Amino acid sequence: MPNMNLPEPPFGEELEDPIFDEAVESDELENVPGIERYEIGFYGTDFPVDALYKRMASRGDMDEGDIFIPDFQRGYVWSKKQADGFIESLLLGLPVPGIFLSTDRTSGRRLVIDGGQRLRTIKSFMDGEFKERVYKLGSGVHLDFQGKRYIDLLPSDRRRFDDAVIHATIVRQDHPQDGDRSLFYLFERLNTRGTPATAHEVRRSLWLGPLNDLIEELAKNGNWRQVFGRPSPRFKDQELILRFLALYFDSERYGSPNERTMKDFLSLFMARNRDIGPDKANEWRNMFEHVIRYVQGALGGEAFRPERRLNTAVFDAVMVGLAHAWAKRKMQPPELFEESYRALLQHPEFIDATTSRTSHQPNVVKRLRLAKEAFDPALANNP
Repeated sequence: MPNMNLPEPPFGEELEDPIFDEAVESDELENVPGIERYEIGFYGTDFPVDALYKRMASRGDMDEGDIFIPDFQRGYVWSKKQADGFIESLLLGLPVPGIFLSTDRTSGRRLVIDGGQRLRTIKSFMDGEFKERVYKLGSGVHLDFQGKRYIDLLPSDRRRFDDAVIHATIVRQDHPQDGDRSLFYLFERLNTRGTPATAHEVRRSLWLGPLNDLIEELAKNGNWRQVFGRPSPRFKDQELILRFLALYFDSERYGSPNERTMKDFLSLFMARNRDIGPDKANEWRNMFEHVIRYVQGALGGEAFRPERRLNTAVFDAVMVGLAHAWAKRKMQPPELFEESYRALLQHPEFIDATTSRTSHQPNVVKRLRLAKEAFDPALANNP
C-alpha cells in the first residue's frame, strides 16, 4: 500500500499541464448531425450609469448585487489609461459599447454575459478606488477632468456622468427548454478576448444553486485535495467532481442527440440538477466522500495517473466503477483493489478508451463497463 503521507502530485514547474483531458480535443471530432436552432428572446433597455451602479452595489458588495458578474469575468484587466478613456467618454456624452445581460430564472438577478470590464470601471470610479489606489483621472483625459475623483467633479459634470446611458441587451432562451444552453454558447462566443473562459467557468456562472454549492464543498474535501493536488484556478477539480456525478447517475443519456459531447453532457446535467434538494445532496456527498477516501487510502497521490499526469478518463471510470461497488456494499479490501486497479490500467481496451477519442460514446461506455467489472468481479460474467 502506498505511503499515506505522499507529497502533492507534481504541479507547477515540473509539469506544464498536470491534467490529461483528451476529451477536450475528442469533443471536436464528434460528428453531430444537423444544426441545432434556438429561439432566443431579447430586448433592449437603457440604464443610466447611476442606476447600474446602485444595482451592482445594492448590498454593498458587487457579488451580492442585482447585477452579477461571473467568476471568470471578475479579474479586472483594464489599464488605468483604458479606464480613464471610458470614464471620459461618459463625461463627454460620447456613445459607448452596450452590454449583454441575461436574467437568472431562479434568483431574478441579471447575469453579465459581456461588459464586465465597463461595469467594474464605473464602480471603481464612483467608489473612488482603482486597484487599491485612490481613483483620480489621469493626464490623458480632458484638462477639465484631470486629477479629479468622482466626488470632485463639478455638480453639472457629475449629473452628466450619472445620467449617461449604457444600452443593455437582455436575452433569454425560449426554446428548447434545456437549461439555457444557448446562453452557454453565447458566453463562449462573446468572451473570446484574452484567455477564453473554460466550460466549467461558464457553467458555474449560469447555473448557480445547490448543486454548484455542493461541488464547491466537495472540492475542499481533504482526501480529494491529496489526490488531485492544489485547487485548480480554472476549476478543473470541480469539473471532475461534476463529471463523476453525471456519469454515475446519468450515463445512459450520454450520446443522445443533445449530449453527444462531454461538454454538452456535463452542462445539461448541471442545468437539470442545479436545484437539488438537501436529501439528494447528502446522498451525493456521502457517496463521493466514501469513494475518494477509499481511493486516497489505497493509492494516495498516484491515483488516476497511469503516467505523471492525472488522466480524466481514468478518473471517471475508476470513480464510477467504485461508486457502483460501494452502493452494493462490495468494496474490496484496499490491497485487492490496488491489484485490480493496476490490472485495469494494463488492459488494452481500457488503455484505448482512456487515451484516444475519450468523449466518443462507445469509449465512454467501454471504460465504465471495464471498471465496474474490475471492482466487482461478479459483473464480469453478467455485465
